Amino acid sequence: MNELKEFAQNLRVRMAEPVPPDDYDKLVGAMNILLAIRDRSSHIETMFEPLHDMIAVLRRHNIKVSEDLLEDLENAPYWWDSCKKLGYNYKSHLQPLQAKEIVRIKTSEMMFDRKVCFYH
Repeated sequence: MNELKEFAQNLRVRMAEPVPPDDYDKLVGAMNILLAIRDRSSHIETMFEPLHDMIAVLRRHNIKVSEDLLEDLENAPYWWDSCKKLGYNYKSHLQPLQAKEIVRIKTSEMMFDRKVCFYH
């Protein structure tokens, strides 16, 4: 649970950082945030049910589970859904920047092709 909590908080902090229009490195970093969400999504979404089952087993054997852990486990799916929603909003914010970068790369490629043709 702590790992998920830290991951979600880290995502929120990183998505709060502005991405300037002409900053390639920040754009790549922002795209890596979206990749991290996508890569971990299936793993995170499948871990909630086994954790609930584990808590049920512990309770059946009269093993105390901290209230903080129970609260975190109860709130974890909501944290994750919130992170995914932020990711979708973040992605829509990045799309114009990505489109601009694509145009810049294509222009650079065309200029390179012209230089190659000139010297060839």
